[in-house]
Amino acid sequence: FRPFSDLFGASSSRFLKQMGLLDEITGLDSLEALQELQKNSKAKLPDPLQNLRILHKVTAERFVIDDAFAEALQEVLNLVLAHIEFIAEQVKQINGIIKTEAKKHAEVAVMRTVPGIGLVFSSGICSEIGNLDRYLQGEKWDRKRECYRHKNLRDAENSIAKISGMWWPRVASGDFEAEDRNLSKSGNRYLRYYLIEAADRLRQYVPAYAKYYQKKYAEVNRHRHKRALVLTARKSIGLYVGLLHRKEAFRFEESLN
Repeated sequence: FRPFSDLFGASSSRFLKQMGLLDEITGLDSLEALQELQKNSKAKLPDPLQNLRILHKVTAERFVIDDAFAEALQEVLNLVLAHIEFIAEQVKQINGIIKTEAKKHAEVAVMRTVPGIGLVFSSGICSEIGNLDRYLQGEKWDRKRECYRHKNLRDAENSIAKISGMWWPRVASGDFEAEDRNLSKSGNRYLRYYLIEAADRLRQYVPAYAKYYQKKYAEVNRHRHKRALVLTARKSIGLYVGLLHRKEAFRFEESLN
């Protein structure tokens, strides 16, 4: 159990930086301890009484540190926390740079209208896909019609899927063809990462994708989440291609067409 929801949040960090603070607060009577906890958390805890109960449990069950090592351990812990805070500040600055750069690209604004897909994933998907027009250039041989035709959005979708390694190549030798196919995983691993992570958000925010994910999840008994998520990500490419082509905001009624 955790006394605070965020282990490296402001309230939790104060206790980690001052180990004696835990004993100091939990050693007070309930009202004084509650007031001191509110003071140290700057009154930002939604349920300080629950936090106090957990702090009492931590105090009772924690490993007792020998006084001879307490100071050295605190110094090491403070260095680790300082490094974590430094990294967090760098992430904050990078997000600021991404936000500024994203304003220059209209396609990112279109992608951000998809529920659950934030700034980072929108920017990442758009930057790795690049200009959609390049996937529509040239002609493609149509096996059914036995002639060349202009490329369409489905062709662009398939091309992006292959570039990201999200396709299942045939495994064949002579007259033999395997029924099971493995994900290619070749190509642009960054695009594949963005697509899969974004799919995890889609299934949480868009009912049509949640339904599709659950359907694929129920089809097998092994690696259910991983398989369903990858298939959802592959399905989502069609959505992104459509939005980027039309330059229109996301609409729920066409989310899984």
